[in-house]
Amino acid sequence: IYYLLNPFFTSPGSQCFEGNSFDFLAEGFEDQNTQISWNFGEFASPSTSNNLAPQNVSWSETGIHEVNLSMNVTGCEASFTSIIEVVPNPVISFDLFRSEGCPPLTVSFLDSSYAETPITYLWDFGDGSTSTFVNPQHRYEVPGYYDVTLDISTNSGCASNLSMTLEDAVFVYPVPTPGFEIEPNTVNILDPEIEVITT
Repeated sequence: IYYLLNPFFTSPGSQCFEGNSFDFLAEGFEDQNTQISWNFGEFASPSTSNNLAPQNVSWSETGIHEVNLSMNVTGCEASFTSIIEVVPNPVISFDLFRSEGCPPLTVSFLDSSYAETPITYLWDFGDGSTSTFVNPQHRYEVPGYYDVTLDISTNSGCASNLSMTLEDAVFVYPVPTPGFEIEPNTVNILDPEIEVITT
């Protein structure tokens, strides 16, 4: 009576796409003559292995991938299949509408960041004000140029902290000050012409 084959492996936790590297360990056999065969699929490097504990297996595509472990000893065969997940890295990006004008200037910010898991936001509008909304609006009261910074973070899946700054993203125009002078400011009826000079 041969040893019972009960192949299995513990699936590694999900990893970010950039730099993903998975380690595996075959379990569930007693006969040391057992032949082990791994199949990681077409997007994996390496795609197959006969090692007991393959190391540094990486995938060139994000998503859920099947991993198959097969064992063979003295004509007895058994296999086990499980999955691993390669999560896309978060991407940070944003845009803004009506980025210049007279005070008070209300600017709308549109987030286009991406992550597989929930994102936490922190906007810095450059004038001392901040927001944690996804797509905030902000009112600028004082003329000048303002840098806008967005920080995002994810705490699960592909956990990451990213920051993006647009320099001089907002321009609030200076408030015009009207003024003029009159020369001469005293005239007589014989020479009543004056010159108006804007200042």
